[in-house]
Order: sequence, then C-alpha cells, then structure tokens
Amino acid sequence: MGWDQWMLLRVSNKSSADTLKLKFPNAGDHWGYPFAGTGDLSDRIEISYAEIEDKDIAPHASYAYGHTGRENAPSGLEGTVDILEKGTGGGEAQRIAQISYNCPWDGSNTFVISDVSAGWDVKSSGEDFEGNALGSITIEVSRT
Repeated sequence: MGWDQWMLLRVSNKSSADTLKLKFPNAGDHWGYPFAGTGDLSDRIEISYAEIEDKDIAPHASYAYGHTGRENAPSGLEGTVDILEKGTGGGEAQRIAQISYNCPWDGSNTFVISDVSAGWDVKSSGEDFEGNALGSITIEVSRT
C-alpha cells in the first residue's frame, strides 16, 4: 500500500563557494513523511522536517533523505521543498528553486523544478513517472 510510494532525494551542491539549505514551506500539508537512512528502504525511520532543514549542504557535498507514504495505508506522498542559498554573515537565505512532487497511491507521478533563480542551474535525474515509486532522484545545483 503506502510504502510502495516513495522517493529518495539527493541534493548535490556543485558550487564552489555556496552553502545550500532545504526548506519545507508547507510541511503541514504534506502527505507521507520524511525518513533517514536512505541506504535501506526496509527501515524507514521517520524524521522531522526540522531535522532536514538544520542540515547545511557544503560546496561539493550532498545530502539525501527519503519521503514515503504511510505503511498499510492507501495513500501516497506529496510535498514541496525549496532549495536555498544560505545567507552569509547573518544575511537572509535566498531561494534558488522550488521542487514539487507527488507520488499518489493511484495515478501518475509528478516531479517539477520551478522558479529557478537567475545565475543558477538546477537539474534532476532518476525520476520514475510510470511506477509506484518516484525512485532515487538526484538534484544537481550549480552556478551558471
């Protein structure tokens, strides 16, 4: 049921000087839950969105987390995540792009990158639009 709907999202920071952050603007509206331990899908330990938002993605580094539907529930997963350039010297973080995804219990999957800021390139690979799961997706973020 719900565990058939999942995705692993790896954000890879290809910039040489910028630190990235992830932010979930509408976390209360998300279906499913985020999880750690992306190496083994049989053990989906729920984590909070705040735990993900606390992570810095340093230059030439990456960070991964999973998102899954609820076990034994006829529901999928749905969410939105912003990729931010971490502000320096107390400055405010600036949004680079927004990612929206939906992996319903029934129907087609969607994965959209939108609102990419000028001077940035955000590419994805690995999405599965046909199967139950969105699959293992890599997002590469770089300066243009």
